[in-house]
This record gives sequence, structure tokens and C-alpha cells, in this order.
Amino acid sequence: MTFSCVHEAHNLLFVGSWDKIVRAIDLKTGEVDRSFVASRDMIKCLHLYDKWLFVAGCDPVVRAYDLTTGAVKSFEGHRSWILSLKVLCMKKEDGTIKSEWLFSSSDDSTIRIWDIKTGSCLEELLGHKDGIMTMTFANNLLLTGSYD
Repeated sequence: MTFSCVHEAHNLLFVGSWDKIVRAIDLKTGEVDRSFVASRDMIKCLHLYDKWLFVAGCDPVVRAYDLTTGAVKSFEGHRSWILSLKVLCMKKEDGTIKSEWLFSSSDDSTIRIWDIKTGSCLEELLGHKDGIMTMTFANNLLLTGSYD
């Protein structure tokens, strides 16, 4: 099983797989532009935001790869597989960024909200009784789907 996302500005398809490797495929040539081991265990989700590629899966750690510098940040705290990733960017009235949060959902029945800049966990959301497979934002709400 593979998981993918497209970086339209760089014309790259990022593909993560059960082999722990992320491959960046040039959409013009179809060739692998780069590849790297991105997780200690199988990859289950990828999310692109700005210059960051977030990678997570069967290893309960989210890793964020800076696509411009190669730097890596880790977001640690879940107790089981990470199943979904989303970013929420809050802006001020003048259009500047107020805050950037990473949301991660897990098989441990929680959602964690992370500060992207610091990597710290801001909050742990509880309420589901089983793994949370998907998340989305709509009408100022966080909507989630779980095995329960």
C-alpha cells in the first residue's frame, strides 16, 4: 500500500510506502528525483504544507522534513499508529500567519495538536473509543472519522 501527495510548485509526487521510504517523483519525467528512509516503520500517511513534508505511520512519531534545508523535526507523544495528518494555518486580518498547527490522529483514539514551529504538543483531544482514520476542517469545525 502506498500513500502520496503532490507538491505542485515543484512538480513532484511524494510517495510513502510500507518499505519506510519516501520517493519524490518528477511529474514531467516520471523519474525518481530523490528518495530517503523517512520512518522507523511502515508509512501510513503523508501531508505537505509549505516547505514541510510530514510523514507518519506504524511508528508513533510524526517526522517533518524541511524540503529546502533537509532538516528534520520529530513530534512525539502518540502511543500507537498515526493514521491521518492535517495542518491548520490561522492568519491575522492583515494576512500574516498567526499560528500553524499540525493535527495528527492515531489508533490510540486521540488527536494531538502540535505547534509546527516548536514541535510541542499543545493539546490532546479525547472522545473517540477507537482509532481515528480521517480528519478534515469545515465551517470552523474539526470533523473526524473513527473505527467506532
